[in-house]
Amino acid sequence: MNILLAFITDMVIITSLLRCLRKRLAGMKARDIVIAYALFNILFVLCTGNLLEVGENMRFRFMTIPLFLVLCTLVYGRWLYNFWGKFYKIL
Repeated sequence: MNILLAFITDMVIITSLLRCLRKRLAGMKARDIVIAYALFNILFVLCTGNLLEVGENMRFRFMTIPLFLVLCTLVYGRWLYNFWGKFYKIL
């Protein structure tokens, strides 16, 4: 289960980073800045929590779950839009 969650987390972060980098070339919008900020917070808490935390105290990591859920929703919505957009162009 942890491997699956780690894979999903990595895919969301990598997809969001690639999207921000692609949009950066065309001029960054406010939404992309918010996505980059959420990614930075998740990565910062992930790195500091795993490198410095000895026990199983999750109080800081729990605060990043809403950011992660927002990023998952954005990526899922974009994938759905790209998938269904192919069918709507035919009509």
